[in-house]
Amino acid sequence: MEIKLTSHEVGSAVRVGGLRNWQAIRAGLHDAHGFNGDGWGINIEGAMGEMAAAKALDVYWDGSVNTFKANDLNGIQVRTRSEHHYDLIVRPEDDNDAIWILVTGKNGIYNVRGWILGRDAKQKEWLQVYGKRPPAYFIPQNKLKSLERLKYEHML
Repeated sequence: MEIKLTSHEVGSAVRVGGLRNWQAIRAGLHDAHGFNGDGWGINIEGAMGEMAAAKALDVYWDGSVNTFKANDLNGIQVRTRSEHHYDLIVRPEDDNDAIWILVTGKNGIYNVRGWILGRDAKQKEWLQVYGKRPPAYFIPQNKLKSLERLKYEHML
């Protein structure tokens, strides 16, 4: 499902993503899981992905800051990836009971691809290592469940 954020929505997400990054810098926190890239951009795109998922599901996004492992959307975790062909990443320590949604895209135009439960994502054949980063599960898009099924099964 393609989601185009409005100018106001982009502005709100940019503020949240920038504030998240600034708060992490002030606290002396380092990027997790061996990431060594553009923290500002990743935080901003992550916030926009969360907003896109909320818009697709017609649920409220609070744009929280300093909540780290808390759910992005009432029991749902959102992972935003910049390229449309990328898989969903779920890490070994990620919550088995959470719903993980893949959003792809950038700059305010996103595709909400689908979802999977954390426990279902942790299958041996999806465990991969890329670069010098820790192993993670990379779930192919064709293994994700539809948003319609999420709305039905979890009464969103």
